[in-house]
Amino acid sequence: AVVMEGEASYYSRAGCLGCDPKVIMANGQPLNDSALTMAIGADKKQFVGRSARVTSLANGKSVVVRITDTGGFYQAKYGYRVADLTIATKQAIGMKGGLGHVRVEVY
Repeated sequence: AVVMEGEASYYSRAGCLGCDPKVIMANGQPLNDSALTMAIGADKKQFVGRSARVTSLANGKSVVVRITDTGGFYQAKYGYRVADLTIATKQAIGMKGGLGHVRVEVY
């Protein structure tokens, strides 16, 4: 497994910076706010389609998700985030607010 720890943000159909207007993800599917999925940095696009366990480092809650998208948030201007989560994934791990510290294990 590839393990990354760092900051996660979340995205949604209502608020997706730099997204296609139809909110189509890297896997060709539309973004579903209620699906347990996440985006990974565009520098790791080879992981799209794989499963990952996302764990909140604040409370220890974790969930297994599918990596369905990529984003530019791994760049310095966004603080080198490791993941962009759907609303459902964010809720599943009990992430409060817009950012949280997570561990992502890609299988």
